Amino acid sequence: MVALGGSDAGNMTPAVLRALQAADLRDTHITVVVGPLNRQLEALRSETAAIGSHVRLIANADMPKLMTSVDMAISAGGVSSRELAFMGVPQVVMQLAANQAGNVRALAAHGAAIASSFRGEQDAIDLTQAIRAVADDVALRQRMRDAGRALIDGLGAKRVVESLLVFH
Repeated sequence: MVALGGSDAGNMTPAVLRALQAADLRDTHITVVVGPLNRQLEALRSETAAIGSHVRLIANADMPKLMTSVDMAISAGGVSSRELAFMGVPQVVMQLAANQAGNVRALAAHGAAIASSFRGEQDAIDLTQAIRAVADDVALRQRMRDAGRALIDGLGAKRVVESLLVFH
């Protein structure tokens, strides 16, 4: 799965798709998720169609359902990267905005993701290598699943409410 946020403001999805093609993953089905604010939808439809039938484009996906059906993800380091960790999805995560740096560092430090230095076409080799590393190693993916679930327990909102009630 490729998920680069609600808008993919830097239009990085085409470069990620090229890195995936370079990774030469045999018999792999790729789902590209396009968020509601993405202005490149039609161009991405054309690009994914040109790659082949093993690539599908989904706009406004049911993310929890989709996350339960994928083996790995390539993700921007925003909120979706945390959701992927909670769902136990191994991921290659990239910092595509300044506010994503902390998520990327934390996910990688805890073993829930491999951080790629990808920032665009010039970094495609790094992204391709990271994709291959995750795709080729079943044991690594299992460790990443376990680490993600251990890191993000889904109870953060409850803890915030409990701490606010203490001060009330």
